[in-house]
Amino acid sequence: MPEATSTIDTILTNYLQATDEAQSKDTLAELIASQAEPVIRRIIRSKLQGNFYGAGHVANHQEADDIYAEVVMQLLTELRQFRSNPQAKPINHFAGFVARLTLNACYQHLRAKYPQRNNLKNRVRYLLTHQAGFALWSDTQHELLGGYRQWQEQGLERTQSSQQQALCEAPQDTLRQELPNASFRQMNPAELIAAIFNVTKHPLALDVLVTVLAELWGVRDQYESLDEPAHANSKQPTELADPRADLGAQVGNRIYLQRLWEEVCTLPVRQRTALLLHLRDENGNSLTPLLTHLGIVSIVQLAAALDLSPMEFARIWYDLPLEDNKIAEMLGLTRQQVINLRKSARERLARRLRNY
Repeated sequence: MPEATSTIDTILTNYLQATDEAQSKDTLAELIASQAEPVIRRIIRSKLQGNFYGAGHVANHQEADDIYAEVVMQLLTELRQFRSNPQAKPINHFAGFVARLTLNACYQHLRAKYPQRNNLKNRVRYLLTHQAGFALWSDTQHELLGGYRQWQEQGLERTQSSQQQALCEAPQDTLRQELPNASFRQMNPAELIAAIFNVTKHPLALDVLVTVLAELWGVRDQYESLDEPAHANSKQPTELADPRADLGAQVGNRIYLQRLWEEVCTLPVRQRTALLLHLRDENGNSLTPLLTHLGIVSIVQLAAALDLSPMEFARIWYDLPLEDNKIAEMLGLTRQQVINLRKSARERLARRLRNY
């Protein structure tokens, strides 16, 4: 088995030195639960807090759980590759490695959901890295900070000051003390950012700076809850036609899969487990991940349907589809009982969807 070296974080030693698959999975689960999960949760909370979204929109638990599950899945993949060849990409600081994965997942989520804010963020990054006197750097928590270059050289750290709080709560009123007659939307961006730094007198997290500028410049992404109908007077696209001939079939298949998932959720949990953990195509590949790839259901929802935590589900994700003996062991049943449960589940689904 691979041995830990001085270039690899000692936290990973037990995982690398596990002698069999069962021990490897146990140490991996303990590693993620004790070392990775606190880092992942902290960063997700930080990145999805209300002031990051602007306009009063707060991330819901489903968003946070989905990002958490995505990070855990990616972390499992990375660690399995790492175990097979530790020196190819040595992990010398595990917490930092987890932080980078989590930050990337959060940014990917936010870029897709808030494109206008993302465009603004890119503009601010460019200005901080190209305007004389400004700087953009990472702190010990892998958080990007913006400020004067002399602050970076002095090692000045960010802080939750009263000035920053006032700036986040009422940016226009707070900046009036520094710029009493300015038109924030028309003034030079570099001068406005300098005024912000003059108010705080310390570096700001890039996300905080972008939030303040978005409020000052009126940059907001269209936000529409899935539970609320669109406004009656909203403009409709003038062209809805899709040139692909099979669009109707694709939509029909997606609607069918959504209905199928709804019916699966009505099955008893043991029937759901026997069905979903064994579901496979003609080549023996698991079909269950397809539901997440198509956006029918999230990983967190899949785990909940199986009465598993995201961590428990993550441990078996790459082993899908499971053999009946393994499912039987999980449920405390015999192999034949698992087969019977799956047969009952399929028969019930066939009856419920016969005319759909």
